[in-house]
Amino acid sequence: MIVLKGAYLAEAVYHNIGLRTMGDIDLMVKKDHLERVDQLLLAMGCVPKDYTRVVAQDNHHYGYQLPGSGITVEIHWTIISSIIPIQIDMEKVWERAQPVVIAQTPALTMAPEDLLVYLCLHMMVHTTNVISLRMVCDINEVVRHFGKQLNWQVIQERAYQWGVVRGVYLIFRLPQELLGVAVPEDWLVSIRPANFTERYLELAKAHILIDRRGLAPPLKSFYAVSNLSQLWGSKGFRSKLSLIGNPFQLGHPAHVQRVGTDHIHRLFLDQFLWALVLTVTLWWMTAHRPSCSWTPF
Repeated sequence: MIVLKGAYLAEAVYHNIGLRTMGDIDLMVKKDHLERVDQLLLAMGCVPKDYTRVVAQDNHHYGYQLPGSGITVEIHWTIISSIIPIQIDMEKVWERAQPVVIAQTPALTMAPEDLLVYLCLHMMVHTTNVISLRMVCDINEVVRHFGKQLNWQVIQERAYQWGVVRGVYLIFRLPQELLGVAVPEDWLVSIRPANFTERYLELAKAHILIDRRGLAPPLKSFYAVSNLSQLWGSKGFRSKLSLIGNPFQLGHPAHVQRVGTDHIHRLFLDQFLWALVLTVTLWWMTAHRPSCSWTPF
């Protein structure tokens, strides 16, 4: 079992669970073990948050509510939904995983280089929530924690292998600019996209620091630099359109089974509004900036 994100970071990286808040506990198991894990959690009295637990194209985890506490545990079998056009060799991720003790329990964690690229990826594709300063702090603390143990060449290779090097560059600039994290300057230069402009960085910082109180949920989704960096990182107009179309996967039968018919229409409307706002934004960027084109964007 690999402990993901907050549960690992709070104890092993921040060294104080009070310094790293989390909304749930994320664990990853191999797909072949999902049924066994499901049986164990149900035997513990956990309540499934999904109507049916089916491995589908547009999901990558199940949710369970722990009895008596209200805490949610998410059981992942991969780190990203397959509808996102990114290829990750999960077998290699498991091979590189390292032993760790969390809450006095032996477990596994990602290799540091995999962890950093994963944290960047999580920020890029987390389309249902706004990017937060906490996410930037996570990267800052991981770099500080591992220090000279980090192999920056491996991080670069992993970013290219997973096809997220553009987003990785932008996201690593954030802790450097906001928190002063020691990212090697020559490494940043080596992965800087040829068409990158500082406007992307300023937009990302604005999304992090903006006061979102009073914004409606669809507009909160719009204030997610992850969505923009994901689109920016995709090559080609068709690829970008496929990302804009992802919200309409809500109509997929497996998703209806998981969330129930009572909620599907509201969710579809929210995502439709998000897609509309994003489309208008992309039009504005291409129509008002001669240097911006669809293909390399």
